[in-house]
Amino acid sequence: MCATIALAVGLPVLAESEGYEYLTFEKQDGSLVSYLASSLTINVEGGNLSVTSREGNSNIVAADLTKMYFSTASSEMTQLKDVIVGTEAVEVYTTGGVYMGRYNNLNELRNTLPKGVYIVKSGSINFKYAVK
Repeated sequence: MCATIALAVGLPVLAESEGYEYLTFEKQDGSLVSYLASSLTINVEGGNLSVTSREGNSNIVAADLTKMYFSTASSEMTQLKDVIVGTEAVEVYTTGGVYMGRYNNLNELRNTLPKGVYIVKSGSINFKYAVK
């Protein structure tokens, strides 16, 4: 996989991802954004990164970034894995939108809430979760 990065001087630089599927950007607020590395183009201009990929175009303010790195999983999958293994706090809602509370992890949610289907939110990840 290759990603093309055009520096402020306009010279393209080819970055090899060595088998990693995504280029992930970590922002100062802790959020992660991932792009498929194949056919990825990044232009740096005036303190902004202009990212063009198969998913479309987006702009990232360079001052908001703490790091960027190649990864094997998208940011959404990495964040979801952290939720599932119990390292992330979650907010829970009923399917009707009623707020049920904040829990330290899915185990606490599972042991506290009655049986049913809930909407779980952790950071920018939302998913349905069934307590059985």
